[in-house]
Amino acid sequence: MVIIALLYLAMSTNQTEALTPPHLYDVIAAAGNHEVKAATLAAMEPDTAYTMTPIYNEVMALQGRNPEWKLHKRTPHDFCSKFASIGGFAELVTTESGATAYRTLDEAERLVLPLVGQLVGVSLNEDPSLVAFFGPTQTNSERGIRPCERRIGLMELLRQSEGHEVSTAVLSDRLELATAHAGNIIGDLVVNNIVSSEASGRGKPTISYSPEKGFEGLSVDPSQASELLIDIVNFLQTYFHCYPDSSIYNETIAQALIDSGQYDEPLTPLIREVSAKTNYLENMRKALKAKRDIDTDNAREVIWATETQLEVINSVLDVVEGIQNPSDDYLDQGLENVARIKKDPKLVKYLMHKAKRDSIGLKRSGKEQQAIRTAIQAVIESSPVPLSKTEVWQALLDSGVILDVISVYQHLNEALDLGNIAMSETRQGYKYSDVGAGDQ
Repeated sequence: MVIIALLYLAMSTNQTEALTPPHLYDVIAAAGNHEVKAATLAAMEPDTAYTMTPIYNEVMALQGRNPEWKLHKRTPHDFCSKFASIGGFAELVTTESGATAYRTLDEAERLVLPLVGQLVGVSLNEDPSLVAFFGPTQTNSERGIRPCERRIGLMELLRQSEGHEVSTAVLSDRLELATAHAGNIIGDLVVNNIVSSEASGRGKPTISYSPEKGFEGLSVDPSQASELLIDIVNFLQTYFHCYPDSSIYNETIAQALIDSGQYDEPLTPLIREVSAKTNYLENMRKALKAKRDIDTDNAREVIWATETQLEVINSVLDVVEGIQNPSDDYLDQGLENVARIKKDPKLVKYLMHKAKRDSIGLKRSGKEQQAIRTAIQAVIESSPVPLSKTEVWQALLDSGVILDVISVYQHLNEALDLGNIAMSETRQGYKYSDVGAGDQ
């Protein structure tokens, strides 16, 4: 009897279900790397087949009146096809009228929906969107490795190092990636404030820039841009006009600005400021094309995570690891998150806002930009103590101004350039305060 009982216990234990690699990465790529995908899966009722119009209507209804994102009518249905073809937790069926429809399989309710609910919880609590964490769905890898697997591996490496510096060479070796590919992933995570990176060494810098099509005619609004950004654009337009097939490094740009006599600060700090602007021109304006060259004898790029970034990374990894050995509490919490957003259009609109922002870029008018600058200035002036950029961002959210951390950082830099605020370096990082606050 004892043996039979033990066998029964072992069988019961083996029946504990989980999502494990590589299937886990397919599921994340199919449903967990985008808030609209999460909303689509949440809108699908079990044992119901959805054609294009009904699933579109269900997803739009989750946003309530005045939807944040007026999706293309095909989008939710296309996501359903990914649930079936990539994730394998939905199936394609044909209705009596011959229309294409999709319905979820049992695994979707038992495991995938709780995972998606947990990831939605992360998205609600952190600034980066799910696509910022996990990247796109498709892969160019010959081995069919999903982008999310690479990014999860990078975050796991930073967790193991407790956020301390890791060289890109070590990362490339651990993830079996070409250094240039690793650099592209790092660049995407850096611009979304998920990790930090810095290039060092006496050799040539690790990143060079060349112009994208149309850069020569790029215009920058003086009322919305810092003087440094305007000077960089003007210099690069002249440079690339003279040398259209060349590329240039941040160090060269910084040295040229110093040589012009307009900037008298030390070279190294100016290189960092220039790097932030060229990164903006690459990622936000799509005006520059970057080439990473980090595999040289004298150049070295390292990544690390600040204390705040490590907390965010841990929250993502906790979800990913939790579904690989899920407890009842884990599954229940995920389903509760799904039920919560289905009842609250405001939360869905916030999720849609983030997905839209990081998927296609959120363009703002000059009037909106000025309102943001005014709001940031008011937050800093009203604070009795200096604030970090994350604290400024949080205060803006509390006041109803929804903005990503990177945009906040750019606005703070512009305010610094104009002399409207002051910045000091503390043990917790850079803090921003009202001009003259340091004299109090």
